[in-house]
Amino acid sequence: MKGTLAAMVYAGKLLIESRAPLRGDVVIACVVQEEPCEGLAVRVLIEAEGIRPNWVVLGEPTSMTIARGQRGRVELLVRTHGRACHASQPELGENAIYTALRLIFGLELLAGNLNNDRFLGPGSLAVTQIQSEAGSRNVVPDGCSFVVDRRLTLGETETRALAEVRSVMARERVHADVQVLEYRSTSFTGYQAVQRASFPAWVTDENHALVQAMERAVRQELGVRPRLSQFPFSTDGTYTAGVAGIPTIGLGPGDERLAHTVDDQVRLDDVFGAARVYAALAVMMLGGK
Repeated sequence: MKGTLAAMVYAGKLLIESRAPLRGDVVIACVVQEEPCEGLAVRVLIEAEGIRPNWVVLGEPTSMTIARGQRGRVELLVRTHGRACHASQPELGENAIYTALRLIFGLELLAGNLNNDRFLGPGSLAVTQIQSEAGSRNVVPDGCSFVVDRRLTLGETETRALAEVRSVMARERVHADVQVLEYRSTSFTGYQAVQRASFPAWVTDENHALVQAMERAVRQELGVRPRLSQFPFSTDGTYTAGVAGIPTIGLGPGDERLAHTVDDQVRLDDVFGAARVYAALAVMMLGGK
């Protein structure tokens, strides 16, 4: 993202130097906390600060393709309940870990039967964290909790994801409950951030003026016909497009397949090219000559 921020800042410089007549403002928004809770900071920017854009361009890495959508996601916390006893006599209690394992196996079976959208692909499900609650290591735990990362394709919702988990609970006849997690954090400025960890899927139509203008900008500045793609991960578009209904696309330097790996990198030529593309897009969308 540092590469993208540099490209966007220099796109602004190119616009100033070109003296292009723009019928509107270009806002370069460098928002925080996107990684743990996408959409939170841009929501504050729009709802609290009153900056309401007509279009949004995200700079997440896309290998310089045009991303016009992504799957959503919801973080679920599942808790199983048992009965504690001394581990030397486990038959006297009810092990909450064993109950959790039954549910996890059922969820693994569910994962192969989720909705599949032609463009965004299938929904997915992964258990990402697990912990038990017991008085000591020689006590059968009476509580166990685990986190489910549920990726939502088009046609899937938070309500549906919850219902699917509850159906597995009912089938297994276990004592458990499920809820949507809530993100809470205090930023470096002291801002108290609170948001449900539920983020909708979104897609911008390939015939939308923003998509077509970006295609022209890439052809003009890079001399190639860009490929239309989708983000494999979640972005601030969950709020701008998924909640606020603002037409949103993405284009950025960097290989999305290398995100969060030791090989994460960005080509300088792509940073330079992205700056030119962002500037050209602004001219096209804001009526420059």
